Amino acid sequence: MVDRGARNLIFLSRSGASKPEAAKLVKELSDDGANVHAFACDVSDESQLKEVLRKCAESLPPVRGAIQGAMVLQVRTDSGQLAQMIELT
Repeated sequence: MVDRGARNLIFLSRSGASKPEAAKLVKELSDDGANVHAFACDVSDESQLKEVLRKCAESLPPVRGAIQGAMVLQVRTDSGQLAQMIELT
């Protein structure tokens, strides 16, 4: 997106830029000329999301696009492990 002209990027994730991989991405995009903000925010929590959007509205241009990629990934290899997982929850 930055290669195509995006200059203001907002990333929302539960950990923000606290993980090394996220911090690296923020730095790389910033080095390419983007204004990057990474917020720790659980997007399923309406109050957290509203607070982040309020902060963004105060200091950034209007939102012109959004990509939502949140997911839950669960790997299952056999029915025995699945039964064990169900018992643990």
